[in-house]
Amino acid sequence: RSGNAAVNASWVGIAPPGFDFPMGAQIWAPLSFSADAAANRRATYLTGIGRLTPGRTLEEAQAQMAAIGERLARDHPDTSTGRELRVYTLGDGMMDIGLGPILSLWYASACFVLLIACANVASLLLARGAERQREMAVRLAIGASRGRIVRELLIESGLLALAAVPAALAVAWFALTMIVAYMPARIARFVAGWHAMDVDLRLIGFTSALAVLTALIFGLIPALQASRPRLAETL
Repeated sequence: RSGNAAVNASWVGIAPPGFDFPMGAQIWAPLSFSADAAANRRATYLTGIGRLTPGRTLEEAQAQMAAIGERLARDHPDTSTGRELRVYTLGDGMMDIGLGPILSLWYASACFVLLIACANVASLLLARGAERQREMAVRLAIGASRGRIVRELLIESGLLALAAVPAALAVAWFALTMIVAYMPARIARFVAGWHAMDVDLRLIGFTSALAVLTALIFGLIPALQASRPRLAETL
C-alpha cells in the first residue's frame, strides 16, 4: 500500500528447469479468499512455507513461531487454544506421517530377498564344491595348501557376484524409470527427491561393494567345506 491507495501487482513467471514443487505441479496461481473465507479461523488446510534468513537457525524460527502461537491463543482462545505451531525442514514437513514405517518395510523386504538369493547361491556353491571334491583332494595331495584353495574359491565367488552387477543395475534402472514415470503425483510428493532417483555412481559403488561382501560371506563356508575333503576316501 502507498498512502491510502492500494496497488495490486500481478506477477507472471516461468520456473527454471528441474523446479518441481510440489511434485507434479504444472502451474501456480495466486490464492484469493472471499471475506467470509478469510474470516474463518477454523480452516487449517493450508501449508505455510518460508525461507530462513541467512544466519538464522531452525531453532530460532521455532522460538518465534511459538511466541506467535501463544499470542494467537490469547487473542483467539476459541479457535487457537490447544494448537501448536511447529517448524520443520521442507523434507520433514512434506513427508507423510506413515512414510517411515512403509520405507522401513520396503528395506526389510529387500534385505530378505537378498538373504534368500544368497542362501540359494550358497547352496549351489556347496553342491558345486561337493562335485569338485576329487579335484580338491588331488590338489591337496600334491601340495596345495588349504589357504590357496579357499582363496581360489573365494575369487570364483567374487567373479560370480561381480558378473551379476551389470544385470542388477539394468533391472534397477528399468524399475526406477517405471516407478518415477508412473507413480501418482499425490503419492510421490511426500517423498523428497523421488523424481531424481536414478542409477548413479553411488548406487553402482554400493551395489558392487554389496556384491563383493555377499560373495565373501556366503562363499566362505562352501570354500572351507571344499578345502577339507577326506583325502583317502575321495582319492
